[in-house]
Amino acid sequence: MLCPKCGEVFPDKYMYCPKCGHSIQIVPDYDPEIEENILKSGEDISDSLEALFTPEGERRVSEDTVELPAVNEKVKFIRRTSLVTGILFVLIAAAVLGGLSVVEIRRTSFNGIITRAEEAYSDGEYENAAKLYSQALDKQLEDAPLFERVNLEMKLAETWRLAGDRERALAVYETVIGQDSGNTDAYLALVELYYENEDYGMLDRTISSITDEAVRDRLSSYLTGEVEFSVKSGSYDREFDLELSSDKMGSIYYTLDGTDPTVNSEEYAAPIRIGEGESTVRAVFVNIHGIAGSVREERYEVSFAVPDAPVVTPDSGQYSIPEYIIVDVPDGVNAYYTTDGSDPDADSELYGKALTMELGKSTLKFVYISDKGVASPVSEVNYSLNIVGNCTPEDAVNYLIYSLATTGELLDLFGNAPGGKHFSFVCNRAAREGSRTYYIIDEYEDSSGGTKTLTENTYAMDVTGLQLYRAEENADGKYRFKLFY
Repeated sequence: MLCPKCGEVFPDKYMYCPKCGHSIQIVPDYDPEIEENILKSGEDISDSLEALFTPEGERRVSEDTVELPAVNEKVKFIRRTSLVTGILFVLIAAAVLGGLSVVEIRRTSFNGIITRAEEAYSDGEYENAAKLYSQALDKQLEDAPLFERVNLEMKLAETWRLAGDRERALAVYETVIGQDSGNTDAYLALVELYYENEDYGMLDRTISSITDEAVRDRLSSYLTGEVEFSVKSGSYDREFDLELSSDKMGSIYYTLDGTDPTVNSEEYAAPIRIGEGESTVRAVFVNIHGIAGSVREERYEVSFAVPDAPVVTPDSGQYSIPEYIIVDVPDGVNAYYTTDGSDPDADSELYGKALTMELGKSTLKFVYISDKGVASPVSEVNYSLNIVGNCTPEDAVNYLIYSLATTGELLDLFGNAPGGKHFSFVCNRAAREGSRTYYIIDEYEDSSGGTKTLTENTYAMDVTGLQLYRAEENADGKYRFKLFY
């Protein structure tokens, strides 16, 4: 056999060229009209012989016929001639019919069935073509190359698919894969059928079961799957950013109202802020082919922690030596306080450093407010500071005014200062450094409207040594003292 496409010479038992795979037609086209004409001619000859002769070969004679010797001889000659001619016609007809039997054998052979199948396929008669391809598979030689059988099975599956019988097409593709696990075309056709049938579960399982990495990678774009959440469902005491992800090619859509997400929902592009209260996040992954995976849901409850009550030192009590009032402020909160007995809030004084103790009785209240706006219980401390010294707070203030007038910082003992300014001084708190106790004196600038503004100048008087100091506050709220002169 000679391949008309590549010229390869091979045994005539193959229907495809083993070199290039070209289909070979070795059976002549069958013409039913020729067979019908031959059969009609034989029937006509047979009818003519039956009309002229009896079954014994004698010429049929009617009762009115006159027997003439000369005529009888002529008739016998004609009868012999007709008989011979009839026999010849019968022999010719038998030979022709014998040839037709050979044609019929070829017609029902493997290659003959293939030819008829391809004709039916070309004419759009897919169901008939599929049945013929199935017959051809039954007749195919057992030692035919695997690629020939696989090619024929792929043709059969495609034909069943075109005929609308997807179940048979699926079965044939699965047979092909069983014989040739690396057949990408079979896998692709199988996946497309599952896709058309919207059987996405089988589609995922089929691709996931492929052991050939190259084939699996080629079909991986059909895979779906659940969306990955960066935070699992639960109760939390803080806000957080929720991230959604997938290791496949496609998009993620989500909802926050409890409804199922679709491609018309919000597309995920940035982390989702989960704030105080209850939140329900539902998300779905949709691959590049528009196939949606299963919807995943996570629920969150965020309730901000209530800070513990502030811890204040020293404790409430009576004191003769002043102590610095200190509050420990943990991360995530701010401390606020009041000195008038009211409960503090975010509009109260912000605590940032140690506070000095006031002379006499005082009440301080503290509260923590978290960065989420949650307030702690209020802590209250009460102090009674009574200092025993060689001067009173009033003595300390008068001595300071006299000293400022002496240096020219004041014009007189009434607080008038150069530039038309006026100052007043208040001593209502105390501090200590080492073993020494000091009255703290604050300076205020008085306005014409009667308001007082605290200046940066702070002074101190040693309650025992009666020496005047300039007081400088450190970053931690504690003082250091330098002699006034």
